Amino acid sequence: VLQAVEKGELTLDEDICAKLPGDCPVRNPNCPDQPITLRHLLTHTSGLRDDEEALREGRYHASGGDCKVTLHQYVQERLLGEAGDPLWATEPPGSAPYHYSNAGFTLAGFILESATQRPLQQLCTERIFAPLKMEETSWT
Repeated sequence: VLQAVEKGELTLDEDICAKLPGDCPVRNPNCPDQPITLRHLLTHTSGLRDDEEALREGRYHASGGDCKVTLHQYVQERLLGEAGDPLWATEPPGSAPYHYSNAGFTLAGFILESATQRPLQQLCTERIFAPLKMEETSWT
């Protein structure tokens, strides 16, 4: 994410909705007028809280391989609408207390994909694995 900030593809303090597709307007339903920024996601102060459900083997976690659900699908299914309501704090983004969030980092990955128009796996290979000559590192 910070490489994308350095390249001017993303900014830390812009409303994330500016980089997301129109069908994914991510907002805390308890504070819908308050924008969420990458800085909030990266510092775990967005108000997004995990319930650990996505970490259990199932739709969002595949044992022994990559999850078949795209980041876009994850955001739509897990963070938007009534399904996502329980994952949000009542405090506005930036004022919400620190709460580690895997879902927040998944959302950050989707924002990165949307901003660069490239899959996260490809970006990791191009920007991390290849430059560091990590030839045995890849997605499963």
